[in-house]
Amino acid sequence: MKISKLFFGYAGGIAIFLSVLLVLITDNAVAGPLNGFSINAGGVSNSMSATLNAGGSPYSYISSGLSVGLDYQIAMSENISLNPFLMSSSEITSGTLKSGTTAGHGIFGLQLRYWINDMYIGGHFASYSEALVNSASNPTTTSGTGGGGGVVVGWEPANSKWYLMGQYDSANIKYTDADVKLTGARISIGYRWK
Repeated sequence: MKISKLFFGYAGGIAIFLSVLLVLITDNAVAGPLNGFSINAGGVSNSMSATLNAGGSPYSYISSGLSVGLDYQIAMSENISLNPFLMSSSEITSGTLKSGTTAGHGIFGLQLRYWINDMYIGGHFASYSEALVNSASNPTTTSGTGGGGGVVVGWEPANSKWYLMGQYDSANIKYTDADVKLTGARISIGYRWK
C-alpha cells in the first residue's frame, strides 16, 4: 500500500520534471506531429479509494494489468496536435475488495499535445468507466462512470512508425452507492500508420 501511494504521489512531479527536461534538451520546435491512426499496448497500475454514500466505512484497492489503446492524431500546426483516443485495460486487484475481483477500465478522451522535435507533452480530459467483476461461486459485476483528466508525455520519431508514451490519469467515478477517486499511470508502446 505504501509503495503504491509513493508511486502515485511522485507521478505528477515526474511529469513536470520530464516536461522541463524535454524543453532543455531539445532545440527549437520543428515539425513533429504527423496525421495518422495508431494502436498501443502496455502496462497500467491504478489506485482507488472509495467513500460510501450511505456513510459506511471507506475502502481502497490497487490494481495492475494490461492496457490497449488507439488514437487518431490530427496535426494542427508544426508543434500542436489533437488526439481523440480510446483506452481499455484489464487488471487484477488487491486491497479490501473480495478475493478474486478483477477491474476493467475504459477511457474515451481528447488530448492536446505540444511537440518539441520528436517529443511531446500534453494534457487531456476524458470520460472514465470502471467495472468490477468478482468470479466467485456467485459472480457479480458492478460498474460506474465519471469524468477526469491527465497528462501525457511521449517520444515519437518522425522517421519511425513506433512510439513510446507515458500517461497519468485522475478521475472521479460515480457508483449508485459510492464515489471512487481513481489515479493511475500507463506506459505504452505504439505503432502509427503515417
